[in-house]
Amino acid sequence: MTNLPGSALRRYWNPTAFAFEFITVLFLVFFVFTWMFLSFLSKKNKNKIFLSVGYTIATALAFFLPWAFASIGSKLPVYPMLNPLVVIFQSFLRGFGKTGQVVGNNGLIGAPLWQGLPYIFGAQILGGFVGFALFIGLFYSFKLMFKSNSDYEWLKSFGIAGLFAKEHQMTLGKYSLKEAIFITMLIALLPFSAMIDTTNYQLNHFQIKLIEILIVGIIIFISSYFDFFAFHLIFPLIELVIKTALLVESNSDNKKENTKAYLQSLYKFLIVLGLTIIIPIIIAFIAVAIKSKTGVIISVS
Repeated sequence: MTNLPGSALRRYWNPTAFAFEFITVLFLVFFVFTWMFLSFLSKKNKNKIFLSVGYTIATALAFFLPWAFASIGSKLPVYPMLNPLVVIFQSFLRGFGKTGQVVGNNGLIGAPLWQGLPYIFGAQILGGFVGFALFIGLFYSFKLMFKSNSDYEWLKSFGIAGLFAKEHQMTLGKYSLKEAIFITMLIALLPFSAMIDTTNYQLNHFQIKLIEILIVGIIIFISSYFDFFAFHLIFPLIELVIKTALLVESNSDNKKENTKAYLQSLYKFLIVLGLTIIIPIIIAFIAVAIKSKTGVIISVS
């Protein structure tokens, strides 16, 4: 049993794939929120370059640190997909991967690889919330350490919800358009860079990961001019949970404001959820159609 994307998606359970999807998203969420918090502490929370570089580093750590754990945790190489966008894309691309490779059959061959989706998505969501829980511990540890420091007096009244505050709220239409553009850019570039032929182009797996991180960094920096985007479904989901908690705890003075914030988070999460499902499927079918016409053979493992 290998840990390749196709193999992981064909099985109802792969403990190694589950563990490393969990670890990868845990690191991503923990380091993204930690960097976000550091941007407030250093008063650089409006610095696009500072934030973009930090989020790119967080992504790089999410890619590379699991490899370190794999040296003691897995007999075989690990290939965590990290993002639901990539999982869905791989499910369709590899599921229909034999299309165009059978003589005399010009139709679609195969089916989406559904078997592994529940445990892979479960690992990513669970890992995201555990990563956020670890960040909460770090957040309140910092508050405790700086409570007597006059330079951080503002930190006493600063809560977790402050990390999600936006100066400018987009309309849902503009938000949907922004998310659609950047999610399409990400899914149209990231998975294909991971499929670069290492033999023909004399690249190793590490160099390919560097290319992927470069792509992520460029997309994140461009999106910084539009208040970034939902790089991973877990981020709007965590925001929705925080806004739900605020609504539950609200009193008569702030209930109306918290209800509005909750509904905005709910609508945004549903938008990102819809785009996360639809866009990878469309891109995967376009890729299958192109490879069918060109006669290219891809690995379905």
